Amino acid sequence: MSRVGLQSITRFFPLVLGALLFGLGVYALHRLLHSVDPADIAAQVRATPGSTLALALMATTVGYLALIFYDWFALRFIGRRLAPGIVAIGGFLGYAFGNTIGVSLVSGGAVRYRIYSAVGLNAFEVAAVSGYIAMALGTGLTLIGLAALAIHPVAVAAYLPYPETTVRTLAGAAVLGSAAVILWVSATGRRIGFRSYDLRLPPPGDLAGQLAVTLIDVVAAAFALWVLLPAGKPEFATFVAVYATAMMVGVLSHVPGGIGVFETVVIGTLPASVPIGDAAAALLLFRVIYYLLPFGLGFLLVALNEAWMAGGLAGRLLARLPAPVQPAVATLHGIAPSLVASVTFGFGAYLLLVTMIPAVRSDALGEGDLVAALLLEGGTLGAAIAGVTLLILSHGLARRVSSAYWLAILTIAMAVGAALLNNFDTENAALLTLGGLSLLPFRRAFDRQGPLTQGVFEARWFALVLAVGLATAAFFFLVHRTVPYSNDLWAELSARSGTPRALRAGLAASAVVFFFTIHLMTRPVQRRVPLDTGTETLARAAALAAVSEDPQGWLSQSGDKRFLFSETGRSFIMYAVHRRSWIALGDPVGDPAEFEALAWSFWDVANRANCRPIFYEVSARHLATWVD
Repeated sequence: MSRVGLQSITRFFPLVLGALLFGLGVYALHRLLHSVDPADIAAQVRATPGSTLALALMATTVGYLALIFYDWFALRFIGRRLAPGIVAIGGFLGYAFGNTIGVSLVSGGAVRYRIYSAVGLNAFEVAAVSGYIAMALGTGLTLIGLAALAIHPVAVAAYLPYPETTVRTLAGAAVLGSAAVILWVSATGRRIGFRSYDLRLPPPGDLAGQLAVTLIDVVAAAFALWVLLPAGKPEFATFVAVYATAMMVGVLSHVPGGIGVFETVVIGTLPASVPIGDAAAALLLFRVIYYLLPFGLGFLLVALNEAWMAGGLAGRLLARLPAPVQPAVATLHGIAPSLVASVTFGFGAYLLLVTMIPAVRSDALGEGDLVAALLLEGGTLGAAIAGVTLLILSHGLARRVSSAYWLAILTIAMAVGAALLNNFDTENAALLTLGGLSLLPFRRAFDRQGPLTQGVFEARWFALVLAVGLATAAFFFLVHRTVPYSNDLWAELSARSGTPRALRAGLAASAVVFFFTIHLMTRPVQRRVPLDTGTETLARAAALAAVSEDPQGWLSQSGDKRFLFSETGRSFIMYAVHRRSWIALGDPVGDPAEFEALAWSFWDVANRANCRPIFYEVSARHLATWVD
């Protein structure tokens, strides 16, 4: 196998594995919930006592406070001390966004880089912090899970081909052996060589502190879910083993938030005394409290920062923050486009799921009320089309296209109207209105002009859309499983015809995706490469290289480069073309204020030519741009 082929397999293997595990998780979850009525799940969610929700919120707060100390120990490990406010913001946002979105446009490492680099950390130090956190979390989660199994092997013994005694012995031996090796390496200060990596451990005191933080983190998160579970649940110590195992599988799957995979493991390992519907309701609440609520708080902080940059009341409020914190908060502007794209994608997926739910108040409508039936039909179709449209627009938002931003707000407004048509669904209308209003402070983050379909949609985007489609289809079959299929369902039109409306809405959404994909595959491709290499062009490049601080700019005079100048002509990118790759050499040369916009322009021009943009030998000074 060639080296290029091996690199391609290495690059796409995590994506393929994550998609496979997500599909298996959705299938297994559908099988587990096959006998559950979604209405019962909704009723159980609404019936959850306020005291139980309060305990789950308190446990979540404790868990996220513990997560922040991962960053504190990591910074201590590399010998850097930062203001507590900086560590708190970097740690909280890193986990709030990373836990919910996972391997996506916004990652914990990218958020931490923007915040910590504003106070002096370089790219290697931020990478060391991220690596320390990943190692500490993975190792601690594994050891705690094994220790819980050694104490209460009944949690997973029924799913392993070994008796409980064997599970307890193996788990205990693994914990003791691993702990002994870790303590020995830490106490002796030895380094562990692994391939090209040279790993060392913190001293025993810091190691004990980190283990205590990990224990608090896992126990608090497990308690937040355990307290939501109904009667018949296992003892808390036993459930910690279940939770730790489910978290490990969810993290290894690379599925955003471990959705589907985590739930399957938890439900599959709960005792038969726990009703599956009640367990599903508890997991849904846990997702909202432990994932979506911190994500919403982080999103609010970024939105307030955008309002602060625009001035006004929010600006005056955030201006009162401590002086050391303000530069770090200001860097949040850079993650705004990706964050808005993720939120928009989430609203699109939510709208598709909403169209699969029968109208909750259809029994209040007259059976022969044709107007009510048409309104319901229009509302369901409108929600489905708005959902797919938001999925498509999310790609343009990630590229900071201003037209995608305004169309996303318009689409959400249309979705609000569709919700009101659907039996005057004020709950979803209010949620969508709040979502649309939350996007308004981000207007300044979308300053790039261009058509929405400009550029190539990556395989990862199509994989995400496919995952949403798969989850929506599974949800449809779960909700409407009691309705026998018939061709007459497609033509049935009445206020009570929930299944036919969902079928037609799914067909409309699929048609939008289908025709959009056909458009992308059949549109003309511009392969013409701008040949701007004349004497005058070389002289323009030389003039800019002469005033540049980077001597690498003089490589533009070698005669083998092509050039892309900014609109003002004050900066340029030099590049070469090799097959379908456009390879830019080094950072842009010229006015640093134009570098980010010029890099995006190079990306777009290469994509319009159906080629792949590559930035080679770039510096860490503009790492945030390369990450985007």
